[in-house]
Amino acid sequence: MQLAFRNDVNALRALAVTAVVCFHFGVVGFTGGFVGVDVFFVISGYLMTQIVVDRINRGYFSLFSFYLARARRIVPALLALVMVLLTLGFIWLAPLDYALLGKYAYSALGFYSNYVFAGEKGYFDNDAHTKWLLHTWSLSVEWQFYVGFPLLILAIQNFKSGAYSLPIVAFVAAISLLYATWEVTQVPQSAFYLLPSRSWELLSGAIVYYLPSRFSRIPLLLQTGIAAILSSSYFYTAAFTFPGFWATIPVLGACLILLANRDFAWMRVKPVAYLGTISYSLYLWHWPILVAARYTEIEFRPVTVAILISLAILLASLSYAFIEKPFSQARFDGERKALVIALIFVATIGFSCWVTRDAGVPGRIPNGVRELIAANDAGRVKWPFPSSCAAAMSSLETAPGSYCAEPPEKPNKVVIWGDSIAEQLFTTVGEIVKDRPKTGILWATRGGCMPVRGLARFEPQYLCPQLNDIFFKRALQEDVKAVLLTGLWMNYLEGVRYYYGFEQSPDLPIVCRAPGCDHFDSRSDAVAAAHDQLIIDVGQLTQLGKRVYLLLPIPSFRVPVATHIVKSKMLPWIRGMEMSAGDNAEYTRRVRAMFDDVAAKTGAILLDPSSELCKSGNCQYAENGISIYRDAFHLLPAGTEKLKPLLTQVIDAAN
Repeated sequence: MQLAFRNDVNALRALAVTAVVCFHFGVVGFTGGFVGVDVFFVISGYLMTQIVVDRINRGYFSLFSFYLARARRIVPALLALVMVLLTLGFIWLAPLDYALLGKYAYSALGFYSNYVFAGEKGYFDNDAHTKWLLHTWSLSVEWQFYVGFPLLILAIQNFKSGAYSLPIVAFVAAISLLYATWEVTQVPQSAFYLLPSRSWELLSGAIVYYLPSRFSRIPLLLQTGIAAILSSSYFYTAAFTFPGFWATIPVLGACLILLANRDFAWMRVKPVAYLGTISYSLYLWHWPILVAARYTEIEFRPVTVAILISLAILLASLSYAFIEKPFSQARFDGERKALVIALIFVATIGFSCWVTRDAGVPGRIPNGVRELIAANDAGRVKWPFPSSCAAAMSSLETAPGSYCAEPPEKPNKVVIWGDSIAEQLFTTVGEIVKDRPKTGILWATRGGCMPVRGLARFEPQYLCPQLNDIFFKRALQEDVKAVLLTGLWMNYLEGVRYYYGFEQSPDLPIVCRAPGCDHFDSRSDAVAAAHDQLIIDVGQLTQLGKRVYLLLPIPSFRVPVATHIVKSKMLPWIRGMEMSAGDNAEYTRRVRAMFDDVAAKTGAILLDPSSELCKSGNCQYAENGISIYRDAFHLLPAGTEKLKPLLTQVIDAAN
């Protein structure tokens, strides 16, 4: 039996998918468009409850039929997408990228990709746009919900004939919401991606189903619900802790729209109705199109974005017309048809596993090119800083430990204070101090933490304020003769996102004022706060007779360098990435001005990496076709070797 079609539900789907697509493509006014996924969760919870309860009450509910119906709805279009990506990837993707696609493909088809992505960087991080199937995390959450939810409803319906359905579902949802609110402050990635902290959103839809119909007569439900979703889409940013408290507003908005159960003419307008109809296919196809555009280094302009979104709608229309709709309406009672579909599904998973196991099938690439790609791919995964040192800095119980001192017994100490930009210097600094018997290095580093006290990250697990206070106190001690401060200044203060160009995030800077993590009103305010604190701290260090060095921003490129070189071998139309010394100076102008003033007022010494990396007038990014960068802004040892004259100044100052 088919559910009665509701225009308001279809319009809500259109609103949700529009928010998500516009957010991903950076359309102005949709900085919080990611809440569209939360709206989808509410819709799914509502419809699944309606299906299960209705069939239980009619006496013909079957778990097998329920799972089969869900598979027919989700799998065919997803399988087609994965097959297309694997086919095109075989032709155009470099081995490392193709191997990752294989891993994401089989985890998506196995409906556990949310666990894979939870173990990597966050949803809002820069390199999210390199993951072809990142958006399948939500499908995995829904499928995992589908597995257990009917069993819960069966148990509820059999207890006192379902008389306590509403309070039981509400209780479970409340537990999940409380857990999500706690987990988002502890392990944000797990809170974002995993079912335990997301199930309350799906269960909210179930609550709407169980509410008495008289609640739908409350005035302005629909208008309030739409306002809640639109305001969330407009005002929210990636800096919001999610899916904790802030997720309740769009979820409540979706619930109110479902509860209102209104049918207005605008819901039946063709563009709205059509977007709702193709919403699943549009959700599937829009993200790989975005990743492909980033992968091929297309410059994003309003016209480009409009073309890409139009292409997504076109492919979604084809997917709906030729895959989604036929499969949802067809009957697969015959064993032969079911066997063919199952074999294609299993074969695709098997092929994906083979692609990953074979490291991206490098044999498909000609000799010579393959070796060059392999050399650049190797640089993309290397990191010189010892993992044991980095791990020690991630907890106040173990940090700072021995500061990874090289070695600890040397009397004259140099503190290298910073984030991963400091950590990348490990190999080259180690080579320099080998010939300095009295000089030891203290690595006061924490990846992701700008070396400025009083500033924090929105993600509290970084522990930036606490660690920077510890590092500063150590730098004040008498055995420390010199201090080097370095960091990814442009990222923290200017909100610059790499990986697809020097684009400024529409959000505010990713740092905030400690201890309450108060937002800065502008990038200028963030620069001013860092400037004032640096004058205080650097001034105190120089007054104690210590030599303080400030490493200016390292020349950074619009995309990861090694990735670019690799892609240029596979995709000959990729344009070059040259950057002049003048362009680099202009790009970093405001941060450089800040450091100029700090140095003038404190006596600190400025070190400019561009003096070594941009000697020819253009900034060097490779040698003999092999990148000296690990990504867009981190240098490999071959790159930090070029900074040796600058680093030698720092180390010699300790003697």
